[in-house]
Amino acid sequence: MNVLDTVTKFVKGDDTILHVFPTTMFTSKYPDSYDEEFEYIEKLPFRQEGSYNGNCKTEDSYILEHKELSKIKNWIEEKIKNYAIDVISTKTELIITNSWINKNEPGAGHPTHHHQNSIISGIFYLNVTSSMPPTQFYNRYLPMIQLQRSEYNSMNAEYVSAPMVNGDLIMFPSDIMHSVNINQQNDMRYTLSFNTFAKELGNDRQLSYVNWEKHVNE
Repeated sequence: MNVLDTVTKFVKGDDTILHVFPTTMFTSKYPDSYDEEFEYIEKLPFRQEGSYNGNCKTEDSYILEHKELSKIKNWIEEKIKNYAIDVISTKTELIITNSWINKNEPGAGHPTHHHQNSIISGIFYLNVTSSMPPTQFYNRYLPMIQLQRSEYNSMNAEYVSAPMVNGDLIMFPSDIMHSVNINQQNDMRYTLSFNTFAKELGNDRQLSYVNWEKHVNE
């Protein structure tokens, strides 16, 4: 693979900066109203987490299996296909595994975490305001030696904030650490999160092919 043909370039005079192996995220906007779905979500039973000021999650961790949320699920599945094709360049089908609702009451936040046993994870923003804390994503490639920086950019930042509005979706590689600071507003912050996995992995030429439906059941 020719690096000069495949990476993002920043040209300054005779110098060229090559942005190799960037972390790629994907955002999209839900095209319709989801008032009925949100009214249904607010009535679901939640459990309180034992850490970081009591972030709440739905008791059901397969929330997108509810028929009341089928329209949102179908739209998310379409966006997952777009991510697989446009970002990963794979025809392998990615399926939604876990899915749940996060509810941040005033004084609650999300600790720094990543999503295990998942390929792509996503957050759909149901009820947020500009004064609520955004999701923060942390750099996977921080150098061991830190230098003072005069400014931050996509190549040297320790983390980036992703302010979203209602109806926004963001998807990202599941191993990226992320968090949400404490909600200091009086309103509750609602998001829908999900994980994905593949029905098959690897390829025959590298002797790494696995088809879960075929091999696990044999």
